[in-house]
Amino acid sequence: MSTTPSWSQRLLGGFKRTSDRLTGNLAGLGAARLDDATLDDIEEALIASDLGPATAGRVRQRLADGQFERNMEELGIRVVVA
Repeated sequence: MSTTPSWSQRLLGGFKRTSDRLTGNLAGLGAARLDDATLDDIEEALIASDLGPATAGRVRQRLADGQFERNMEELGIRVVVA
């Protein structure tokens, strides 16, 4: 019996690591006002979490477009990012 993880196990493990990194990188935003500085912080956290600049830019733009309340708790930001 092989102890080498299957392709799907490695893929799911990668998703879990990315999710954990994203959660850690977004932690501490607290009640964040969605101003340019906070949007920059969110975008940087997304890029640092391996989501890539294009995806991070799209999420940032959706937040900046005003579709969401301007004073948002960390949980709200996580929901939007998800």
